[in-house]
Amino acid sequence: MKNIRTTEERIMPHDSWSFQLLQASISRYIFSSQFVEGRLVLDIGCGIGYGASYLKRRGAYEVVACDYSEEAIISGRAHYKQEGLHFMRLDAQQLPFRTACFDVVIALEIIEHLNGWQAFPAECKRVLNESGILICSTPNREVSSFGHQEPLSSYHVKEFSVNEFRQLLSKHFEQITLYGIDPQSKRDEKIQRLVVNAKSRIFSTPKAEKIINFVTKFPLFRKYHLMKLDEMDEDFEKALDKRYAPYLLQDDTLPPGTMIAVGKKL
Repeated sequence: MKNIRTTEERIMPHDSWSFQLLQASISRYIFSSQFVEGRLVLDIGCGIGYGASYLKRRGAYEVVACDYSEEAIISGRAHYKQEGLHFMRLDAQQLPFRTACFDVVIALEIIEHLNGWQAFPAECKRVLNESGILICSTPNREVSSFGHQEPLSSYHVKEFSVNEFRQLLSKHFEQITLYGIDPQSKRDEKIQRLVVNAKSRIFSTPKAEKIINFVTKFPLFRKYHLMKLDEMDEDFEKALDKRYAPYLLQDDTLPPGTMIAVGKKL
């Protein structure tokens, strides 16, 4: 059953990933951080918790970080020990919290993995208080699976176009504002997919990572440079390139690799 991220799509602290992928990942949390100061936050699909830890440092009153993967939760508890940051394993489709108990729900790159994606926004709405905010991001199908109705990624159950994503969230939330992150051409997406899909084979070859990083040290190829999450500064803003800043989808910009929505309860 495809209902969670797999290890292949989860960033672990000691694994090497392309700089482009890490940039896209931290940019979503940088964007979300503007809504969390002094608030009780639920981070659904937190992975190992690097983003939840960042949100706590940026002023969240308390952060509950949750994921279906026991491995991810164990890793998060070991790597990110902060007062007011709590990790727990759960199913995103059946949140074990009372109604109206969180100020902010953050669900980044999780809805596309859920068999119950249609009901997921309603479950997020249920646990939000009256003035609560949902921040939800997902890949833009028009880039990630261009020309296909079904996701090209074997780890995704459902991918959305801009209009589909807006329509789904609008059933439960008002004042939906859609942003784009990581604008990219179809060529960029194809190269990125090749880098990610070949990761296991590349690193099984002696010295392959060193060779790749020698080639990608030049500015033209920098976004494909391989690095580890542990190598990035904990102040994510210092590592963020301008191209990964969020922009309103009304802007005349290249298609976003990721759509991110901010919605308030109806």
